[in-house]
Amino acid sequence: MALMRLAAPLAADGTALIDVATVDHGLRAGARREAEAVGAAARDLGLAHETLVWTGDKPSSGVQAAARAARYGLLVRRAQEIGAAAIVTAHTADDQAETVLMRLARGAGPRGLSAMAPSSLIAAGTSAPMALLRPLIGVRRAALRAFLAAEAADFFDDPSNEDPSFERVRTRRTLAGLEAAGAVSVEALVETADLMRAAASALEEAEIQRFAALGGAFDEWGAASLSASLDRRDAALLARLVAAVAGEDHAPAPAKAAEAMASALSGKAATLGGAIVLRRGDQLALSREPAAVLGRTGVDPVRPVALAPGAAALFDRRFIVRNPFDRPAVLRPLDRDGARAFGAAACGAPVLEIDGQIVAIPGENEVFAPLAAERFYQRVNRFH
Repeated sequence: MALMRLAAPLAADGTALIDVATVDHGLRAGARREAEAVGAAARDLGLAHETLVWTGDKPSSGVQAAARAARYGLLVRRAQEIGAAAIVTAHTADDQAETVLMRLARGAGPRGLSAMAPSSLIAAGTSAPMALLRPLIGVRRAALRAFLAAEAADFFDDPSNEDPSFERVRTRRTLAGLEAAGAVSVEALVETADLMRAAASALEEAEIQRFAALGGAFDEWGAASLSASLDRRDAALLARLVAAVAGEDHAPAPAKAAEAMASALSGKAATLGGAIVLRRGDQLALSREPAAVLGRTGVDPVRPVALAPGAAALFDRRFIVRNPFDRPAVLRPLDRDGARAFGAAACGAPVLEIDGQIVAIPGENEVFAPLAAERFYQRVNRFH
């Protein structure tokens, strides 16, 4: 509500076109009523408003993470639909401090302690990356409430923010106690995030340069390779490559990456974070772990998807696949038997079938756009 009021003058004077979106996650009574009230407030400010609803089954565990993924997916698709240049959210300094504290409790390094960036790139499904902006990341929640009170503007308190079963709620209470005792401050934790972000940026640039120096490259199968002339200092680089190849947003811990690297360099293939790391002569190769795509205990297989002519789909968060044919096709992962003709990295990769016959594989045409390089170089957070 505060962000909307702060943004409204930019729309009024023609500086920006602004569209307001509220996500109804369908998780509690009252959410729809609140969304309707936001819509009414938006219209009073002369702004368009849309309520986006998360439909379908909800998970029994990991609800907040699933809700976050669904929320950003809905927001990106809405932004694409109206031709928006950016998504702007109202995360505050308090949100940032809580994130730093949660990650500190997990022993995070510079990347984790960077918390939420004021500006980043986001995508959903097959969309192009777009900017995600957080202009209030340095502003205290209390200051925004005071602003709304001065404006005589209503706002809502989400009751889930009082549910101690959620880690963030427990962290919020802990932080309040630490602040009251003078042990730590929100401002100090926000400054830590800023400093860690600068450090993480320098580390990531050094990793990019190191990857280039080792002859690193990504191929059409979404795999990566680089010289096997690595040492333990390259563990963080390897972890980042694992995340890129596996389609994950978070890299495994450097210590785990160091173990996998040592194993692979000794000639024994290692699995890590949904990827396989192995040595091939003087090269180290990273590819998607087939079982993470084809299924194993606790992991469902990637299901075939019907693609109409001209349609596109996101496959395993690793490829954007388009059907260029004038007939319906099926997008599915290449199984172990089918991959034998193409090499180990092909197992679990996408193929297009028409009438049971494979008509396209990665590398043959522009049907398949691998996303490993996007994730490695641009840090795009792509949701389903």
